[in-house]
Amino acid sequence: MQINNQPSRLLVVDDEKDICEFISFVASNAGYAVTSITDSHDFIKEYSDDVSIIVMDLTMPGMDGVELIRHLASVDSKSGIILMSGFDMSVLHSARELADSRGLNVIGVLEKPISISNLEEMLDRRSKPREDCSCSKANCNSVTADELRQAIQNNEITNYYQPKVDIPSHFLVAVEALARWHHPEKGLIMPDDFIGLAEDTELIRNLTSLVLDNALSDCSEWKSKGIVVQVAVNVSAKALTDLNFPDQLQEKLIQYKLDPSQLIIEVTESAITDDISHALDILTRIRMKGIHLSIDDFGTGYSSIQMLHRGPFDELKVDRSFVRHMETDQDAHTIVEISIDFSKKMNMKVVAEGIETQEMWDLVAKLGCDEAQGFFISPAIPATEIPHWLVGWKQKQLRLCCA
Repeated sequence: MQINNQPSRLLVVDDEKDICEFISFVASNAGYAVTSITDSHDFIKEYSDDVSIIVMDLTMPGMDGVELIRHLASVDSKSGIILMSGFDMSVLHSARELADSRGLNVIGVLEKPISISNLEEMLDRRSKPREDCSCSKANCNSVTADELRQAIQNNEITNYYQPKVDIPSHFLVAVEALARWHHPEKGLIMPDDFIGLAEDTELIRNLTSLVLDNALSDCSEWKSKGIVVQVAVNVSAKALTDLNFPDQLQEKLIQYKLDPSQLIIEVTESAITDDISHALDILTRIRMKGIHLSIDDFGTGYSSIQMLHRGPFDELKVDRSFVRHMETDQDAHTIVEISIDFSKKMNMKVVAEGIETQEMWDLVAKLGCDEAQGFFISPAIPATEIPHWLVGWKQKQLRLCCA
């Protein structure tokens, strides 16, 4: 891997020289400029912001891997990190969770003895640019409540849609509506930069209403062109405090001449836990009107199973944090497998979020997952691009079916 014709830097941190030599050989063949460190105290001297990847053993004399993780977090490191250890996977998993919680970029974990193919795959994964955010730092400036209020009034906020496809048939079955703010000066602003503000300033109700109207209008337009799909809309905890919300949904469906089964309301566990009885009142009435209910980010809270037991959900979305790591993290793989099996026993449809590669698709398909969503299928795109995407997806579908 090279940037500006200069090899990217990689640090190997391991007190065993033969391990350092092995990793150096593989990484050098992959185009990295490698520095080996056998004393963890030397790591502090060698590390700098231009280091692309750190391959780090957890059991180092002097400063162990957990202490090095603490140091990297303290300097706000942006380097990719590969953790390795001779301990069992549970220790590696905990270390990864620690690094993730401190905002570090963990590429993966490796159990010793290290597989060449696993190491090469992780180095290759790092060399591919991520597509998580399409807005640049210049465009991600903070915004004010007045700007957001004006944006809602002026329809500056539009919907992009990420397709969800049926895994066995590869057919498009639904799209998830994701808000995008086209700021006249700051460009495209992603939801992470304004949803929290909307929640804090009570603008979330107006924003939710706008996203719903856009979603149902686009769904009606697609229907007129012969594209009949479900549309999923995320709602916040504030929406689940309004007892009139189910009736408002029904009125909007009538307005846009859509069957209730074409709408999916997605809620996270955190949106329910504040006042469970109030939320269950609203959720039950939504389902009674024929609208589908999906629990999003499943597995990231402490009482997800209780929510499924008490709530009238008919869809479960396995959080992308587990799906993304399931290729290299056995614990993540197990959580995905259990989630899929659990949903089947609960007679619920299960969707895997964050499908980014053919390998991820194959893994969740083998586990019996119903639907998939992620960059492997499509990033979020404007409503007008859905028909064009569908043509391209059908061509890709033929290749998948014949593979």
